[in-house]
Amino acid sequence: MATTTSRPSTGAAQRTPAANWLLGIGLTLLGLFFVFLLTLMFGRVSGEEFSPTDFERRSFHYYELPVVGVQVWPLKRFKVESDLHDCLQLQKLLPASSAEEARWDLVRGYRGNAPVEKGDAAFLCDYLDLQNYEGERVWLKWTQAHPAGAKKFWPIIHQLAQQELYIFMPDLFEFALNAKASDADAFAQALQVRLAEKYYEFGLAQQKGEHHLLAVELLTEAVKLAPQNTQWQQALEASRKQLPPAEAEPAHDAPQKVTAS
Repeated sequence: MATTTSRPSTGAAQRTPAANWLLGIGLTLLGLFFVFLLTLMFGRVSGEEFSPTDFERRSFHYYELPVVGVQVWPLKRFKVESDLHDCLQLQKLLPASSAEEARWDLVRGYRGNAPVEKGDAAFLCDYLDLQNYEGERVWLKWTQAHPAGAKKFWPIIHQLAQQELYIFMPDLFEFALNAKASDADAFAQALQVRLAEKYYEFGLAQQKGEHHLLAVELLTEAVKLAPQNTQWQQALEASRKQLPPAEAEPAHDAPQKVTAS
């Protein structure tokens, strides 16, 4: 009679349930550690925000799982200190806001170390952070050197920030930097002319794009600053005629919030 010889088992069959359990736990922990490393390296989301209410700034960061985008670490925010902000507040150069809650606009956003988003508020914050060759804050020095001009300039910048019209600001900052701000009345008049032109140009662009509601809001601001300009009044009326009757009524209260998007 033929006899059979059984071979000893190898591999998984030799492992006890406890060994299999330990192996599973080990592989799970290794996988979690790998995900943890990937999250630390590529899952950090950070950035900076700006409040047009009082010109405060804050940074933020949190962590999310790469690729899937699931947040796995709480959002944390930190106030960004600024000598210029303190100066504007101390000298009361920013009008008091009627908003019950501060609005926060994105300046820049990063994923890891890579920039992924730039908000319109960066137009303003880049100027607020501008330094000269000596490392001095340009607009802090300008504000301290031209107190009368600063009283005319910063409320306009505050108004534009409230209206989210950050794209107007580079031109106004460059104008103020090169103008004779020591003559406050002449400076304010020239600044008003420049601002009116910005409202009109942007309003006309919206009109040509057939965004008539936005065009009316912008052209209304332009006409308020230059009521004698009949050409601007005609442009305003042309857009008003394109609106439904309820929306075409002239505004008699405070300017509405205008967005640049």
